[in-house]
Amino acid sequence: MRFAHPHTVTVLRSGGWDRYGNPLPEQEHDLPGCAIAPGSSEDLTSTGGDAAGGGAGAIQVTTVDWLIFAPPRADVRGEDRIRLPEPWGGVWQVDGIPDVYRNPFTDSGPAGGEPGVRIRLTGRA
Repeated sequence: MRFAHPHTVTVLRSGGWDRYGNPLPEQEHDLPGCAIAPGSSEDLTSTGGDAAGGGAGAIQVTTVDWLIFAPPRADVRGEDRIRLPEPWGGVWQVDGIPDVYRNPFTDSGPAGGEPGVRIRLTGRA
């Protein structure tokens, strides 16, 4: 799967734990050749307030998800985080297990080649 204007994202992975239960340094590697697309967004509205019924009115929060279309056999796991390049920026959590993306019309990847990997990102980590 190849894109005309690919981006490189950085995969951040826990280094695990030492024998005393202390976290080991995080590992990272670049993942070139990706496409970044908007996933979904959701507007949440809360009336705010406290247990006694007081409050300052409604609070609106918008959450945004992203989709990454990566090359075949991309090294990404469900517990990883991904740092996006500018203009998206930030570190995002992988949501679920990355899966193989196949075009439903051609049974190939989005650009007509070998099927790639679809990664859903949610919430800044």
